[in-house]
Amino acid sequence: FPVTINTATTSKDYQLFQDSTSFNPAIGESKSFNYKLTRSVRVNTGWVHESTGKLIEELLCSTTILVDGKPAKLKTNSLELMKSVNGKLINYSFDFEYNYNDINSMV
Repeated sequence: FPVTINTATTSKDYQLFQDSTSFNPAIGESKSFNYKLTRSVRVNTGWVHESTGKLIEELLCSTTILVDGKPAKLKTNSLELMKSVNGKLINYSFDFEYNYNDINSMV
């Protein structure tokens, strides 16, 4: 099944105050610190029977989720359950965010 992995970073910007006697314009006026790198993944169920809707509801209410054996949070918080589709096969898509930071998880 197709899987898409996304990587995102966040950081905090801080204003720099240089000494007026040794001002260096190459340093700039702000600097970023506390970088965090997080990964998220989008997965598809593939074509499943419409009776799978009950399992989908249970996934939406799960407190512990593992994706590839790693802890994850389900970012998809609502989903339209389909019924009576031709052939009764449906493809659902879910977004998960790994529940840890790859870089600088401790401050």
